[in-house]
Amino acid sequence: MRIDRLERSKMRLVRRVYMKIDYEDKDYYFLERAYASKYDGMIEVDKITKETFDKAVKEGKRVEIKAFEDAKRYIQNRVLNILENDRKCS
Repeated sequence: MRIDRLERSKMRLVRRVYMKIDYEDKDYYFLERAYASKYDGMIEVDKITKETFDKAVKEGKRVEIKAFEDAKRYIQNRVLNILENDRKCS
């Protein structure tokens, strides 16, 4: 049986990381979720609350605490997008 490379396979969660990023003396909290299938992958990043982050720490979940400069590029972009949106709303 030949398997077509375009065949869809379900995406499954392979990594979940709770992040605290310090930028301009303010903390931002994110949840990074990485999904993968047989042939594809994607990463989603969502803003979370401090309480959600603290709960993850208490439960022993995977956590990263970083300065903005040390964060992955797509996390840096997300922080900057949030700042831009906050400025537009105020």
